Amino acid sequence: MSDQVAQLLTKIDHDVTELVRLPVPEEDTPDTAGSCRAIENKLGNWRRSLVSEIPSTTKGKAYQVVVGRKATRSYSMAPIMASVGEKYPDDGAFQLLQRLIQSGAVKLTFGWQKLERFFQKEDLELRIVAHEILDDGDPDGPHVGAVWESTQSIETTGK
Repeated sequence: MSDQVAQLLTKIDHDVTELVRLPVPEEDTPDTAGSCRAIENKLGNWRRSLVSEIPSTTKGKAYQVVVGRKATRSYSMAPIMASVGEKYPDDGAFQLLQRLIQSGAVKLTFGWQKLERFFQKEDLELRIVAHEILDDGDPDGPHVGAVWESTQSIETTGK
């Protein structure tokens, strides 16, 4: 990092340390918080711009770029219920629950890890595809659609 950038960042850090120690009168709190947010946005935009321009394996003296991943999953109720229903064909609640869900009266929220464990425990195949799926009522369709995206952040190197 250039000497000028290092000096300004050190000054900002010092000024912020002093600033957060100051009392703020209650009537000034909204404007103070708003001003902080505006400065935070400027610095955040600049940081995101810097990070977007460097390769994902870059290491500095004190910081490094860390690449992570996260999945956005979609679930299809019909094949999930059909698979469970095949295992327990006498469950009358299956039809009722399916009607309630299709009518929009009931909405289920899925937990990825618990759903995965349940299918494993019940010795059922969990069908997963690498794209978003729609709950179109097809009982033979995929159970889960997983769309992965890469994330990038800056973390300390521990030095």
